[in-house]
Amino acid sequence: MKDKLNDDHKEPVDDTQKEGDKLGSKPLGYLDKSLAAAKDKVEGVRAKATGSWNKVEKAFDERVSKALHRLNIPTRNDIDTLVSRVEALDNDIKAFSDEVKQVCISLGNPNDDSEKNKADR
Repeated sequence: MKDKLNDDHKEPVDDTQKEGDKLGSKPLGYLDKSLAAAKDKVEGVRAKATGSWNKVEKAFDERVSKALHRLNIPTRNDIDTLVSRVEALDNDIKAFSDEVKQVCISLGNPNDDSEKNKADR
């Protein structure tokens, strides 16, 4: 009886195994294609979301900039421009000061505070 029971159950298992062998890797190939398609869709959605986010960010920056301008608050660009101008003026003053010192030294000006004139006094 035991042998008959094993034989009865063995046949459906063998049939299922044969069906699986016939299919081979077809289900896996289908899953790979589905996964690739899903990844492509995710990338497309991500690109659209990033583009939309960039538009929102740009619009926000423009509105904040306009509001600050209406309040007469300088922008970073305005401040950078002023810093550059101050640095240029500072360099011009230093150069002019050096020229004045050289002229004073050459003329022996008593108002000159250079080391040479201090030593002469």
